Amino acid sequence: MVAFGLSLSVGLSIPMTQTPKAVNASTRKRTRLAAPVRRQYILDAALDEFSIAGFEGATVERIASRAGITKAGLYAHFKSKEELFEALLDTVMLSPMTDESWVLDHESTLASAVDSFLELLYSAIDSPRSIAIMRLLIVESGRSPHRVQQWYQNSYRPYMEKRQRLMEAYLRQNTHLSSVTSGHMALAFSPAVLALLWQMVIGGESAAFEIDAIRSSHRELLLRLLSTD
Repeated sequence: MVAFGLSLSVGLSIPMTQTPKAVNASTRKRTRLAAPVRRQYILDAALDEFSIAGFEGATVERIASRAGITKAGLYAHFKSKEELFEALLDTVMLSPMTDESWVLDHESTLASAVDSFLELLYSAIDSPRSIAIMRLLIVESGRSPHRVQQWYQNSYRPYMEKRQRLMEAYLRQNTHLSSVTSGHMALAFSPAVLALLWQMVIGGESAAFEIDAIRSSHRELLLRLLSTD
């Protein structure tokens, strides 16, 4: 049976690279870092600054200072505070999946593909950084709704529309799969949103128990939605 596996793109994901270990600002200033590593330092610093001061109260100067670079150095990676804020949300809310991820895999079973998809999806729920960014998104939706709406229009909506088209194309190529998910691909990962809320609000062992139950039900749901007609 053809698998959709990691080809299913999700709205929540862990960044492709792990967050570098924190070092003090003076060490960062003396060290020449590769661009991707420096960019990650800046994103980490931005998360700290936005979480403390909010988008409106945050300054590029303080973000640069937290990252151990100059303001000009920050602008070499991000053109504005707005771009930095959107890039930070993108690291968690937009999956790193590429179009090539939707190539059919005829060797996998549907069950193994679903398990791979859920592993990717639920691993984000265990990431403190992902939780922090989700908290920031929720808070800023109240404090700076226009900024979140701009990110939604510029990044999230086009991303989801493209993934929706890829999902529909994938299902058309696999006539044995149910097309019920083609209406809105958010159905594929919506139970994980509830699991994420449990982790954010409750946490600890209580949340872990609920999340395990949700994940198990989520698996059964996907198998039913994508099973042979």
